[in-house]
Amino acid sequence: MVLWAYRTTPHSTTSESPFRLTYGTEAVIPIETNELSWRTSADTDFDTNAVNLREELEFIDEIRSEASLREVALKQKIAARHNKKVIK
Repeated sequence: MVLWAYRTTPHSTTSESPFRLTYGTEAVIPIETNELSWRTSADTDFDTNAVNLREELEFIDEIRSEASLREVALKQKIAARHNKKVIK
């Protein structure tokens, strides 16, 4: 359960969950499978679901590159803050 929570929670450095960066879609948590929600009820048709997944996978490279840019920007910000306090 702890790993599931870690993998499906968006991280502060990338603003994305590791699950989404890996598979290109948000995970459906077990509690959502028992209750009707827009994510579970809208994708009951397998053909529609396959089309929606393909559309999401087309954007996975963009999502990954944006997450990478956010991570690099955060690392630079942290390095600048650290370097400001370092006595030379």
